[in-house]
Amino acid sequence: MIKEQSKNSFWSYCFLGLVTLYALKGMVYPTGPISVGVALTELFMCSVFAVMAFGQGHRPQAINYLLILIAVVAVYYIFSKKIVTSSFLREDISTFAFFREFAGAVLPFFPAYYLAQKHRFNETLLLRFFVVYFVILIFVYFYETAQLIEQYHGREDVTSNYAYSFVYMVPFLGLFKRKLLTIPFWGIAIALSMLSAKRGVMLGIGVQLFIYSIIIFWKSKHKFVLSIIFLVCFIVASQYILDYYNDNAYFQSRIEDTLEGNSSARDDLMDSLWTYFAKSWIFYKVFGNGFASSVDIAGNYAHNDWMEILIDMGVVNLIWYLMIYVCLWKYYKRIDVKYRTAMFMAIMSLFVSSFFSMSFFSTGTATSFILIGFLMGNNQYMVARQKTNANM
Repeated sequence: MIKEQSKNSFWSYCFLGLVTLYALKGMVYPTGPISVGVALTELFMCSVFAVMAFGQGHRPQAINYLLILIAVVAVYYIFSKKIVTSSFLREDISTFAFFREFAGAVLPFFPAYYLAQKHRFNETLLLRFFVVYFVILIFVYFYETAQLIEQYHGREDVTSNYAYSFVYMVPFLGLFKRKLLTIPFWGIAIALSMLSAKRGVMLGIGVQLFIYSIIIFWKSKHKFVLSIIFLVCFIVASQYILDYYNDNAYFQSRIEDTLEGNSSARDDLMDSLWTYFAKSWIFYKVFGNGFASSVDIAGNYAHNDWMEILIDMGVVNLIWYLMIYVCLWKYYKRIDVKYRTAMFMAIMSLFVSSFFSMSFFSTGTATSFILIGFLMGNNQYMVARQKTNANM
């Protein structure tokens, strides 16, 4: 914890309030003009802070590359087709929805970064936001699942993409000083990942739980006792998972499909996009085919950030995307040790998901961007304060 707590500003509460309010759309208030208004207000606020961050000197390199990617995506969206035809969905779809997903994911980084850097957004408020938002996500998950079941006329073998939200929430657990308090959150995240039957969600949470456990074990002075606790938890959890597997035919089929290499047509999608890229003219290899062109080419989005950017914006812009991760990994080594677990998990939540889902093109990842923004901004403040104290 930070010993000298910052004073949260009015804008910190406004920002987190808007993020929370938008999460309640559909369940608490109807989607439509109100939810659109909340989303636009949040994005406008985030854009203002992005401009303010851009105007600062001595920015971390990761922010520079993130700003470049935002500018590139915006330009490509503006000059690309606004309607694309999906042979998979068998309908025309607006590319604005895809652009909105991108903006809603990455822009929340900037208020968190700027306010933390100015010492106007503290860790206590961030953790309170996490608890409230996590509880809200539980209710929204069941609401969204119920909507899907109704949509499919009572079929219960449905998979809710909303479960991905928990992949991007568990990195906050790295901030908890009392590790035992994280157990209920881990338990709920694991249970809902299984209930959703989303293989990507189970993989994402499983990878982060493994990382978290290894870090906790490595840092602990009581490794033997911790080994016993881990073993007991593993045995108990395995029993519950096995019972659930045996009692749920749909869950069994999803796991067995994975073992047999059935990836929900993602392999065919990737093959189609890669074949198109390999045969395309050099200009399109370098600069891409236009925003959301993957839908026109293969009938669906790539479900993979790397391939999506490669097809839409080419190799030259894929480099900017890669550099964001490179700079984040470099910056990770500079922050205070007590924050590295959360930072590492947040980066991994985005990196792992980028290969089987969309991390930069899905609003669900906004919470990981908020966490990373806070940690980087807080670190910038601490470094600046140390330099000031050293010069006094």
